[in-house]
Amino acid sequence: MALDWLKRDIHLRARLHPGGVLMAVTYAVAFWAARNVSVDQLYLPAGLRVAALLLCPPRYWGYLIAGEYAYFAQARYPLIPQYGLAWTVFASVALMPAVAWIVHAHRRWMASSNDTWLLSVALLAAIVVTALNQGIAYLLMPTQHEAVSWEGVARYAIGDYLGILLVAPLVVMWRRRRMAAESMRGWALAATVSLVVIGVNLMLQLRMDSTGLPGSHDPATFTAQQILAVAGTALLLLGATISHYYHHLRQNEWSGRRAIALTRTTLVASERDRRERALHLRSVGDDIDLSLQKAASMLAAAGHDGLASELLRFHAAQSSALRVQANLVYPAEIESTGLYVTLRAGAIADAWARTDRVLPAHLMGDPCDLSLDLQLAAFRSMIDAVTVLLTGERGSLRLRARTIQRGEQQGIVVIAGLLDRYRVLAPSTVDLARQALGARALAYQGDVQCRGNRIRMVLREPRRCQGGRHANAPGTSALPRTDVSSF
Repeated sequence: MALDWLKRDIHLRARLHPGGVLMAVTYAVAFWAARNVSVDQLYLPAGLRVAALLLCPPRYWGYLIAGEYAYFAQARYPLIPQYGLAWTVFASVALMPAVAWIVHAHRRWMASSNDTWLLSVALLAAIVVTALNQGIAYLLMPTQHEAVSWEGVARYAIGDYLGILLVAPLVVMWRRRRMAAESMRGWALAATVSLVVIGVNLMLQLRMDSTGLPGSHDPATFTAQQILAVAGTALLLLGATISHYYHHLRQNEWSGRRAIALTRTTLVASERDRRERALHLRSVGDDIDLSLQKAASMLAAAGHDGLASELLRFHAAQSSALRVQANLVYPAEIESTGLYVTLRAGAIADAWARTDRVLPAHLMGDPCDLSLDLQLAAFRSMIDAVTVLLTGERGSLRLRARTIQRGEQQGIVVIAGLLDRYRVLAPSTVDLARQALGARALAYQGDVQCRGNRIRMVLREPRRCQGGRHANAPGTSALPRTDVSSF
């Protein structure tokens, strides 16, 4: 059971793949070259081991294990008489599978945006490989017990850790080379740190008084490398953290833009649905008108003039009420005359007048420059704002609106407030206003503010070509356009 992941992910088969064999040979040669330029306190093969596992898909890991074992077999075969066959076999074959298991255990963490997994892999790989090397040597080389010491453990572990930090961040950068440049800023810092650490370590290694072979050690350089290990870890952690939070910031920004687009699409679809319903109501009204007129004509022809007149009077009242309701569902005149004419002469103006609480709206600017969608959003927002104030507050209300243009943006400012300037909106009214108006403010890059005795709302959109503007009402001129700063 413990090796199920080897069967599932590595897919060991008796048939050899030519590409896998070439990979094994290449890895063995690279491991030999890295081994020859390394010392125990800066062990580049440890970084090469982790880098190879990160670059290659799990199905090829078996070839990497074979390539490393091939190198150790030819390198340690002459040591069998001195150290024994058991140590040669077990010390050579145990390291790569252990590191492969560590990398495999981090596969879910790697898929996340938090790249601190690399530090975890480096630390665990350095500790596990050092423990295996020292433990196997202690158990299978009885004559070499004195060679196993805590100082050696620290030197080997730090050397492996530094080797991984030198190579692995560059591999991660290579794997993510197709990501957007902005999202790579954190890892760019990590790669820069890696290059600096490589340069410093190479300079320190050139100054070491050693043979250049494994086992060489310089205490002064080792102290500097310990400091580099701590500094490199801190800077890599910083780079990974920056990348993680920047990724989340971009993700949240993308989610916000998508939420705005979906909200606006929903509002536009809702208006289209209302338009279809209003057209259907008007069509039904026309059919009722025609039927009742025919019925009245038949009654008049039969000599029932009084009954026909009563029917026509009743029909006129009900037909008018039906058309008013259709106009409240969707103000069709807004498409030809614009927002302000609809507010002054439409069914909504009569509905507000009947409340005896809403004063005539004070409207400034030319709303016909705005898109139809924005005019409809402003129309619905004004209705909702007035309804909220009529429901939650006492006294008379005043509605004001003004179009605005700033740079590449255009829009409208709507203010619905109590006539009594010393009154303050109740908390329940403020909450209800934000709930009722928040969606449209989000969809049209605006905001909702409730201050003192009034509700203030801004709706914006990119400026459009003047050739596509809605026409003004016949016989009316455009009102002066003013800025919002003094509103």
